Amino acid sequence: MQPEQHLRDTLAQRPQKAGAFIVTLYGDVVVPRGGEVWIGNIIEICAEIGINESLVRTSVSRLVAAGRLRGTRTGRRSFYRLTEAAQSEFARAAEVLFAPPGPCEERGWRIVWLPPTAPPEAMQGLRESGFGRLGARLAIAPEPVSRRGGASDADFGGLSFRTDNGCAADPDMLRVLAAECWPLDRLACAYEDFIERFAPLAALTEAQMAQLGGRLCLIARLVLVNEFRHVALSDPDLPDAARPSDWPADAARRLYARLYCRLSGAADSHVAGHFIDAQGKLRDRYGTVAARIDALSRY
Repeated sequence: MQPEQHLRDTLAQRPQKAGAFIVTLYGDVVVPRGGEVWIGNIIEICAEIGINESLVRTSVSRLVAAGRLRGTRTGRRSFYRLTEAAQSEFARAAEVLFAPPGPCEERGWRIVWLPPTAPPEAMQGLRESGFGRLGARLAIAPEPVSRRGGASDADFGGLSFRTDNGCAADPDMLRVLAAECWPLDRLACAYEDFIERFAPLAALTEAQMAQLGGRLCLIARLVLVNEFRHVALSDPDLPDAARPSDWPADAARRLYARLYCRLSGAADSHVAGHFIDAQGKLRDRYGTVAARIDALSRY
């Protein structure tokens, strides 16, 4: 099978949602290059995966209404950049998606008690931040929890307790605790599905990969990041001692990192030649693009 057809078949297995794909486009391509892009570029790249212009404009309007994008006009062209609130959210996500391998070290836990006066959405906010539910008003998360967006105990006047040696506890007991607090079976299935979908693309030879060209390499990378983002940002990032023995997260991350690096040379060349903001062609203004590649190449 030709590399392009293989990529098309991979895309057809799970069509991309416009809003999520545009968010990924900003996080992967636009943020490291100043944070602003011409809507024409968004329309062009979305068209490659079957998202039409009308749906793109509707999705961008919704992101503006949600306070995540703001638009400006220069002549007849419209440009959109992230709001300050969205920039903070994207920075936290980037810490998960583009972090280098960390040292194996003992980690503590954060335990949060929410008072009876806490609003009903307080626990859901904590869970979206990576906490697991221990009880009606009690939640737990491995340290550090700062990488995750969403709520924290301080947002709802809760009490926070930290332990320094939680990973030294009985591993069997930790695994039971983790299985009760987080949907690990569902998360493991998501990681395994990610591996199954992208392993064939990673198995392409360098010559086959070159046949894709810059435009398709960029599309492949955006889909890769979009799919991995949904899984990785739902992962509570448990310490090794609390993970199931056959936990697939590390294998999925290595695959993601290896494929991201292989696609990036051609993908970034395409961005440099075709994507613009109000000042001209997008460029890596802060060295972020190179830093991401360096970090992921260590896996």
